Amino acid sequence: MAAQGNKPELWNKLLELLDDKLQLGLLDHLRRAQAYHFEAETLIIEPGTPEDLKYLSKDAVLQQLHIFAQDACQVENVKIQSSK
Repeated sequence: MAAQGNKPELWNKLLELLDDKLQLGLLDHLRRAQAYHFEAETLIIEPGTPEDLKYLSKDAVLQQLHIFAQDACQVENVKIQSSK
């Protein structure tokens, strides 16, 4: 399932960075994302499953994701949002 979003080139850049850095657990969760949206300086991710939501919402994981997203996409914030 390919995530739906507004800037696929930036999303793919983030996924490639995670792959290059061997962040495979995080990469798997993001590959299952239902949707993403870049809005101003924020990346909003809608996880694909409740398990992905739980994992990506953990403070340590969110901090790690923020660092990678900031590097790859020049965003200042990352938000995880439930599809419900």
